Amino acid sequence: MSQRRAVITGIGPITCIGHGRENFWNAILGEKSGINTITSFDPTVFRVRSAGEIRDWDPEEFFSPHRLKRLDRYAQFAVVSAQRLAGFAKPKNNTSGI
Repeated sequence: MSQRRAVITGIGPITCIGHGRENFWNAILGEKSGINTITSFDPTVFRVRSAGEIRDWDPEEFFSPHRLKRLDRYAQFAVVSAQRLAGFAKPKNNTSGI
């Protein structure tokens, strides 16, 4: 059986240690940990109290209020990450053209 090969041509991470290629890579090089106390919900019913939460996410930077009603948090991450891979994810209030 022949092996298939894959080529990764871009990266658009949205993680607990950084958003975007530069921030993510700098956090890895700086040995930054994204693990911290859970704040997005009450974790008392679970044995675990720490997790890698994405805390500095502002979906309104990328989506209109109408679109936000139809996308849950994880779908927002997927859409923006895919847009970054394609090279056209920009905050909607970006007037610099970057």
